[in-house]
Amino acid sequence: MGAFDRAGFSDHFRVQQVVLTFCSSIVQTRKRKLRELYAVATGDDGIPNHDFSNPDAPPTTPAEEKFLFECDILQYVSPFILDRFYSRI
Repeated sequence: MGAFDRAGFSDHFRVQQVVLTFCSSIVQTRKRKLRELYAVATGDDGIPNHDFSNPDAPPTTPAEEKFLFECDILQYVSPFILDRFYSRI
């Protein structure tokens, strides 16, 4: 039974890693898309001129920072889940 417990734990750990990686990808993609949306919506010609390859780059204006904060889905997630999420990244 001890080997089964270790195998079960190992499988659970692998599944958890896959889920956390997937969640991280979702958060990064959403943040990049929000930055693109903000740039298009507030740009003079509607064409963004920012490099969006790093969604964690600092916001270019206080208004963009406010927009990203208000649209941040992680503020609606349980602190317990967030703690586990960030401890694995």
